[in-house]
Amino acid sequence: MTITYNSITLTDASTFEDDPGIILTKTRLYSGKQYVNSSTETIFEPSFVCWTETYSEITSIRALIGSPYTLVIDSTSYTKMYIEKFKSKQYAPGKWRYEISFTQDTT
Repeated sequence: MTITYNSITLTDASTFEDDPGIILTKTRLYSGKQYVNSSTETIFEPSFVCWTETYSEITSIRALIGSPYTLVIDSTSYTKMYIEKFKSKQYAPGKWRYEISFTQDTT
C-alpha cells in the first residue's frame, strides 16, 4: 500500500484504520424507551502507524499541520484532508515511529 500526503510518502505505513465519524444521538425517555437520531452522512478519518529512518519525513509532515491537502491511498485521492493528530517517537538511533490521523473537510 502506498500512502502520500501532499506528495510526501508515509514510509512503511501500517494498514489504515477508518473511523467513519458516525453522527448519532441517543435520548433516554421518561417512559424508559430510547429515541435515536442519526445521519446517513459519514466522513473519512483514517489513521496510520509509520516507521521511518529519515527524520526529515517527520519535520516535513509537521510543517503541513493546519492546512488541507490531498491524501492518496494507493490510487484513491481524498481532498481537503487535515492532520488531526500527530505523535512521533525515536525508538532507536536513527529510527522513528509516528502515528498520524486525518480528518476530511466535507463542506
